[in-house]
Amino acid sequence: MCAMQKKWRSQAGESLAEVLVALLICVVGVVMMVAMIAASTRVVDKSTRAMHQQYALTDIDSKDATGKVTVKWGSGTEQKTRTFDVVIQKHGTASVFYAPKDAGVQGG
Repeated sequence: MCAMQKKWRSQAGESLAEVLVALLICVVGVVMMVAMIAASTRVVDKSTRAMHQQYALTDIDSKDATGKVTVKWGSGTEQKTRTFDVVIQKHGTASVFYAPKDAGVQGG
C-alpha cells in the first residue's frame, strides 16, 4: 500500500486545539482587514470634508468675476495712472484681486 492510501485510510485527524488555533488566526486576520478598511474610509471622508471646506472658502462670484483696478501715484503734473484688468475672487469674507498672466495694462 502506498503512503497516500495509508493517509487516506488513517483515522487520525486534527485535534480540537489545532482547529481552534487555526480558527483564531482566521478571525484575527478578518478583524484586522475590517479595521484597515474602516480606517481608510475615515481618512477619505476627512480629506473630502477638508477639500469641500476649502472650496467653500475660495469661490469666484460669476457676476463680479472680472473688473478693473486703477493705480495712481505721484502728485501734480507728475501723477501717473495705470489700470489693470483683474479677477475678483472671494476667500471667506475678503475679496482678493489678482491680475491674470495676460491681463491688459492701460495708461502710462
